[in-house]
Amino acid sequence: MCIGVFGFLLDLFANLGYLHGSLSTGTALLKTDVLMVNLATVIVYKKKLYASDWLGTAIMLAGVLLVLGVDFGGMELHVTDLFFLLSAACVSANAFIIKAAQEKHGEDSDMISYYNNFTVLVLFGISSAATGSFRADALNTIPHFWPLVALGGLAQTGIYFFYYRNLKHFEVWLVKLYLLLMPVLSCFIGVVFLNEELTAAKIAGIAVVLIGAAVILQRGRINRAEAPAAGAAEQEEQHRKGGFRHAV
Repeated sequence: MCIGVFGFLLDLFANLGYLHGSLSTGTALLKTDVLMVNLATVIVYKKKLYASDWLGTAIMLAGVLLVLGVDFGGMELHVTDLFFLLSAACVSANAFIIKAAQEKHGEDSDMISYYNNFTVLVLFGISSAATGSFRADALNTIPHFWPLVALGGLAQTGIYFFYYRNLKHFEVWLVKLYLLLMPVLSCFIGVVFLNEELTAAKIAGIAVVLIGAAVILQRGRINRAEAPAAGAAEQEEQHRKGGFRHAV
């Protein structure tokens, strides 16, 4: 239920933000979930992120904003833009809640997605009916409505299938970081199927994103000298805790 509620809120806040704000501002602020997850990993979960991890994150974020064509010159900040930050906070918190459900409670990834989807569907159905947004007569006004519903359902299924399994096997910050590759894929889909133009700025952005991803992939080699020291400190801490438990 908690995962479903956060799933509902992250979409609700994003939609409210776009309703009252600009596309450029929303696109940029929604990507702050990557930074939120990094901070939570360090502050809340006490896990170490190297300087190269932060550098790779910054490079990938910069590249994504180039690919998305964010207009910083025309960007304006309003109070309603806080909805974008609330959406980013909800999606960040939800990722950690999902991982906790998988690790601490041993829940199956598909079972989590079923409950998540059902809860979000019910909450959006209730809110849409209450505001008058959902009307049966409106369905006939949308061209190819049911094929689009089927296509959206398949896409949503793929999201849960891959996203939840990645959360189960990898750290949350790493999964969120590589989700930044999605705008690159969307860019190529737009070019191939929607006749969108692949501009020089987008090509540069793709290159920057890949450079940032390469920095993250090479974190083991970049921080090889620091890793053994961290490992020794961790072993010492585990030994100290073990001695304490033995004494008790």
